[in-house]
Amino acid sequence: MKNFLFFTCISLEFFTVLALLFSHLFQHNRIWPPLQQKSWQQYLMLFLFNSTSICIILLGLVDWSNDTFSNWFRFPGFIGWVFGNFLSVWAVVALGLNSTMGNDGELIKQGPYSFSRNPQYVGFMFALLGWGLMSNSLFTLIVSMLACVPLLIVPIVEEPWLLTKFGKDYKEYMQTVPRYLFWN
Repeated sequence: MKNFLFFTCISLEFFTVLALLFSHLFQHNRIWPPLQQKSWQQYLMLFLFNSTSICIILLGLVDWSNDTFSNWFRFPGFIGWVFGNFLSVWAVVALGLNSTMGNDGELIKQGPYSFSRNPQYVGFMFALLGWGLMSNSLFTLIVSMLACVPLLIVPIVEEPWLLTKFGKDYKEYMQTVPRYLFWN
């Protein structure tokens, strides 16, 4: 079961990166952000991101505590997991569920969006890496780290769309607020 989940997580992450790279290279036929609401593109990306998250959680549970690391890593893992989930939920609430799912909305610059242009993705990365450490599983940590790759790519894919949509306001926002936390 552990090997199956590991392979499934890796495959989902691979297809997510492919979809994002396709979207970046072919913006007029992109998959993300979706060209329209309730499209196959929107459902595909939501499936890939949600399935990857579920797969990582299941892998962590299946391979829980195989004593790969010292138990000292569990506490910082727990802190990262809690902080990441808090930041992600706060960002979803601030942005709104409709905009979070790739639909139209307004440019939000307050709350967590005042210190990161992508606090949801930053939060997801903290939560994933925290889960990998907290589960004390090398397999889970590996897929958690690999799951951060699409989360680092997706803001780059979204930026041309956001620049087109919000123009000068987004360009100014890009100059004052970092893409992630402390770096662009």
